[in-house]
Amino acid sequence: MQLAFFCLQQQTITLEELLENSAIAAAIYADHLEQQWWNLQRYPDLLRSFTEIVRQSSPVDCEAVQASQLHKMGLVHLHDMKARLACELFRPFFCDRLR
Repeated sequence: MQLAFFCLQQQTITLEELLENSAIAAAIYADHLEQQWWNLQRYPDLLRSFTEIVRQSSPVDCEAVQASQLHKMGLVHLHDMKARLACELFRPFFCDRLR
């Protein structure tokens, strides 16, 4: 959020562009998402769980350890050990890398 507000303040993007174009919003967060992708690749169990979450539109049952880690990374929201993506902007970014 801070990064989005910074870009808006610096007038490198308009609010309308940010809200209407997920590709622009994803570009703002590209460095952060690349870092998360790198982190996931280092931990195959997390990557396996996250891959299932990215590929499903409904919440996915997750093991407690993986669910907790993905939540701490800010990638998922949890409800009763069911995980769903924290942000839909993540889906196209990670789907592209999971091919």
